[in-house]
Amino acid sequence: MNATSTPTPHIQSLTALKQLISVFEMLDASAECVDADQFKLVAERLAEALRVAGASSAVRQLVRTSPAAAEIYENLQYEQAGLCLAPLDLATAYELKARQVIERARGEPAES
Repeated sequence: MNATSTPTPHIQSLTALKQLISVFEMLDASAECVDADQFKLVAERLAEALRVAGASSAVRQLVRTSPAAAEIYENLQYEQAGLCLAPLDLATAYELKARQVIERARGEPAES
């Protein structure tokens, strides 16, 4: 008896999602100029794949591997979860640091 296993649709969709994330991350991090239409198309396909995949722990784990994909995921989940991948303490620290840099650039005294 020759038993061949067929991947479940969920595993197939996660595999496709992982591939889209890799392509999107490569385009986003490219040092060379990327065609805007190509970038938009990949971003739209990634967003649709994330919508279809839902908010499972497997999906969250995949998007954590890519800052660019994580941003799309957070935007899709914002109504329900806000900035669900950014820990509040870290996000607050980055915001304060950014404010200090902006104030220094403007020549304003930094707030404590």
